[in-house]
This record gives sequence, C-alpha cells and structure tokens, in this order.
Amino acid sequence: MEEEKFEFEIRFPINKIEEFTQRIKSLEGEVFRNYSFYDHIYIPLKVNKEEWDLIKKVLRIREWFKPEKMVEILFSKVSIIQEDNMKFKRSKYPQGKIKLFKGNLETAKMLLNDLGFHHWFTVKKLAGQLIKINRPFEFVVAVEKIEKVGWMGEIEFWGKNSKEAKKSFKLIIDTLGISSKEIIFKTMPRIVAEKLSLI
Repeated sequence: MEEEKFEFEIRFPINKIEEFTQRIKSLEGEVFRNYSFYDHIYIPLKVNKEEWDLIKKVLRIREWFKPEKMVEILFSKVSIIQEDNMKFKRSKYPQGKIKLFKGNLETAKMLLNDLGFHHWFTVKKLAGQLIKINRPFEFVVAVEKIEKVGWMGEIEFWGKNSKEAKKSFKLIIDTLGISSKEIIFKTMPRIVAEKLSLI
C-alpha cells in the first residue's frame, strides 16, 4: 500500500510584483493555470476562539470565477511545524482540504446555516496563477493577488517527512530569491482576518 502523503505549505509576500515576474521569467517559468475565487469563511454560531483558531482550522465556501466550476464547501485543519528556523503548515488529513459539498452557492449557504455555522468574512483571491519553474530544477509556485493583502506567493510540498518539506522549501525560496525571514506559516483566512482587524 502506498504511503499517505500530506500537504505542507508556506507563503511569502511579493512586494514588487514586476521584479518577481522578471525573476520567474529568468527561471523559464510557464503559467499553466489561471484562477480566481472567493472563499467565504464560516464559523460556529457559538464560537470559542481558542477552539476555532483560523491558523489551524478553516471552513469555507469556495465560489469559483475562473475557471467556472461548481461551488464547494471545503474544510481544512493543519498543524504548525517548526524545523530549525522555519515554520510551515502541515495538513491533518492526507487529502489536504476535505471537500464536503459540491453544488450551487445558495444551497451551500443553507447547508452551513442549518449545521449551525454563519458567515464571518470573505477572502477574495482576485487573480491567481500556477507557474511551473523549469530551471535549475522543476517546481511549481502559485502567485496570487488578494484583496486587502496584495500579492502573495505560495509553495506546496506533498509528502510525510517534515524535514524533507523544509529541505524542499529552502531550496525553492533560495532559487526564487526569498529570505526565510519572509516566510509566513499562517492560513490566508487568518492573514485576511488580521488585516480586517477581526482578530
């Protein structure tokens, strides 16, 4: 039986998108997917902020705009891992985000309301690209423009070993010219909630 793999993830701010774009071009980066969506964040009606920490647990309705897809209810739970001086997320479930529902927006809202959840705020990913880097080795980086936040980069690693994840992340950020001090381990909903002064 194949060993289950988990999703490890880091983010980093892109303060100068034009310079970062040029860096991507120098690495023979190729865009292979464009996307945009809103994540409508839901929490229990009677919420305990310590029990429902957005750094570790997120329930969302994902409303797709590009490509046009059906609405999804997604749940994710993560652990925060530290290897040496780097912190990053690791999914609690092998699938990463768990898909709970697929259909239309109104039904998704009704379902979560009936289950005792209510809408808190929305993360608006206005533009996103998945980019395959071809040299000096192959990897994928996501570049996203998020309302209230700006441009962000995201790197994923699928595996089971956190030391291997850290090794991969370090190699990639060095290639992209990103300092380890710039790495963010928080979920995007947590980042947006802080920007909106909700927590």
